[in-house]
Amino acid sequence: MKSIKVIFIIIIMILGSTLYGQVSIKTIPFKDWDGKSFPLQDWVTLNGDTLKQDFFEGKVCFFNFFAAGCPPCMREIKYLNKLSNNYLEDMDVCVVSFFCGSKDEFQKFYKSQEYTTKASPNSTLELNYSLVPVPKYTVIPIDSYLFRDRYHAWGVPSNLIINKQGIVKYCRSGFPMEKEAQENLYSEYLSIIDKLRLNN
Repeated sequence: MKSIKVIFIIIIMILGSTLYGQVSIKTIPFKDWDGKSFPLQDWVTLNGDTLKQDFFEGKVCFFNFFAAGCPPCMREIKYLNKLSNNYLEDMDVCVVSFFCGSKDEFQKFYKSQEYTTKASPNSTLELNYSLVPVPKYTVIPIDSYLFRDRYHAWGVPSNLIINKQGIVKYCRSGFPMEKEAQENLYSEYLSIIDKLRLNN
């Protein structure tokens, strides 16, 4: 009887180590994208538009990965709006966010953040607001499995900057709380993108 228990424990240990090995293979650090080719493909945006793979080819791409209910992600959105607006007329740069979840999940989250208030106590005019910034750039909803296992975005927000040849030249996870650090990081994004724009 004891020998059967021992065999059973050994089998469990072997299976456990095998499963652990499989998990560790999937949890590749986001920083490991640095210097690697990013897997471009066709993606469908929140608006239902299809962005073909060749749309990204030959461009400097800023790819952001974010999720609903993530405070650092929400703090970063206003800077990504500025970043997108800065390169609005530049055909060599694109700013895109990948949302962890479906289109319905994205819309449900933003709907939950909306509120209405009167313009003044005695006014009949109502104003609509959102508790979180709304992205003014392209957002692509992707399945959470792809989000983590294919793109390795285990922490959010995470950002990649890709050169015109499709190689990752910058990768970073997280967004600071302090205003000065946020501004410095935004300036760093601009500096890296501008340098890559000049390189063919």
